Amino acid sequence: MLPKTSTTPSILPDRYYTSFKANPTAFCCFETEDPEDNTIKSFAIVGTLNGTIEIVALEKGAIPEVKFEHKSESQINAIILIATKPKIYFVAQFRGMELIWFNLDFENGMIKNLIKLKSYSLTHFGFCQSIWDKNEKRMLVPGKDDDYEMLSILYENSGEKAISLGANFLFSSFKKRHPNTEFTVDDCFKGTISSFQQIHETIGYEECDRLLIGFEDATLIIYDIRTKEVINLFKAPSKYSQLIAFAVSKDSEFQRWRIAVTVCSRIFEVNYENQEFELTKRIKKTGFANVNCSHICFNTIGDILICGYSSGRIEFYNVPEYNIFKVMNFHESSILSMNVLTISKNDEILFIGDEEGKMSQMNMKKLKCSQNVQEN
Repeated sequence: MLPKTSTTPSILPDRYYTSFKANPTAFCCFETEDPEDNTIKSFAIVGTLNGTIEIVALEKGAIPEVKFEHKSESQINAIILIATKPKIYFVAQFRGMELIWFNLDFENGMIKNLIKLKSYSLTHFGFCQSIWDKNEKRMLVPGKDDDYEMLSILYENSGEKAISLGANFLFSSFKKRHPNTEFTVDDCFKGTISSFQQIHETIGYEECDRLLIGFEDATLIIYDIRTKEVINLFKAPSKYSQLIAFAVSKDSEFQRWRIAVTVCSRIFEVNYENQEFELTKRIKKTGFANVNCSHICFNTIGDILICGYSSGRIEFYNVPEYNIFKVMNFHESSILSMNVLTISKNDEILFIGDEEGKMSQMNMKKLKCSQNVQEN
């Protein structure tokens, strides 16, 4: 277990839910209006370890309702909300199997039907999550072909594009821009893609179409989809190997991205600015009795970093100092899913799913209030 210090105040979630058919591994949230009394109700769509999709009302005592069960019982890596009007439209990613698009129908404020619309077969068997680009109306999907990684781009109009992310191609592209690099192709791109995020970077007056991509060996690259170039590369020191996850927060005023990275036994920060990477902060050494940070995320404005551990412990850090100011010890088993979601304009909710089948929620305002009291 991680050492628990009495000097760091603890906090509890506002509410938690049990009775899922399997452990919660992914979720999204939405609101709907009950036409009878014009009240707004909030719901979570929850994906589980055994491939079930369950809907739970975000209210005290609510019981999850199973709406779909995948025949393969494959873990759901991601639940991706596409639209909420006129219907709830979302995508579920079943690990190593397929993406499935669903519509969720409501009638008189009650869930009526979950309708399967279409599917797309997956070739990537890792935990990397697909992402929806709402501006370009496309889904970015990790893939694999023989011995190299791929990126598939699925457009809403049914168009499709496949991009090779093989090590030789990526390194050759990187070396063209950085001919004096001391890296070799054998130093980078080992293992599968662990994660990727869009980077909305502007160079001059041009808006670039770029991704931050992380590989298992803790190689990070900025890849330009439009030009098919590796803009730059960051390779973590050897002791920072085995990438688990990363989270990204963009500075509100500058073209600067803060990247919090968790690897086996460590958490560190990398900044990306002016097309350059810089290792800026070693946040924490985490390898206490094989306990690692398994999930990591920022709040919406990026001034709080949240770390979830395989012990169940949750830690909250202020940014950019990365001083821990609050902990949550409510969960007692490995964290399987964690994210901050916006339900309404003023409500950011932290959702956490664990290995014992619990999903908790906490309004981030509660955390902010306690942070301000401590600072004062």
